[in-house]
Amino acid sequence: MNKWKKRMISIGVSLSLFAMATPTFAASYTVQEKDTLWKIAKTHQISLTKLKQENPAVDALNLQPGQTISLPKVPEKTAKITTVSTKALPEYSKVITAVSTAYTTSPLENGKWGAVDYFGNPLKLGTIAVDPKVIPLGTKVYIEGYSFDDLPAGGMYAIASDVGGNVKGNRIDIFLPTTSKKAWTFGKQNVKVYLLGK
Repeated sequence: MNKWKKRMISIGVSLSLFAMATPTFAASYTVQEKDTLWKIAKTHQISLTKLKQENPAVDALNLQPGQTISLPKVPEKTAKITTVSTKALPEYSKVITAVSTAYTTSPLENGKWGAVDYFGNPLKLGTIAVDPKVIPLGTKVYIEGYSFDDLPAGGMYAIASDVGGNVKGNRIDIFLPTTSKKAWTFGKQNVKVYLLGK
């Protein structure tokens, strides 16, 4: 295989692998100031989807300090096996330097269409709006270079599944599962967008 087809980049991301043991137990967590479900899931190393399923009555966009939420069942004992210091991206076809902004489910940001992407799917972490002339809709990407507490540290995978009236040229809009007020603090940031695949 041509070496250019094998090219990969190393991104500094710490990943910890854990061995699981039985029995299991359920726990609860008291929401702190500036907490989001994403941050709680990341801190406790559990799936965001499972955390939401465990708390169906909790409004993910309106967590209150002091609120108690249930954590999914987790191993009673965990033993750290190893830490991987780098992560290799899959093959990518192009790298774009872009200006990134952020948006939320706020009606003021989504107009008459509501909190759904271009294809009618609910907005979620990993949704980005793009200019289809620059990044085709449906493209899987990896984004790095941003700085924001509610996003994965180091970089994130996303899908170009939305568009926006102000998203033109080398610009993307990252969906944030948070309040408009907090999303506003994201501002404009320069990022690198890796278009994954051949």
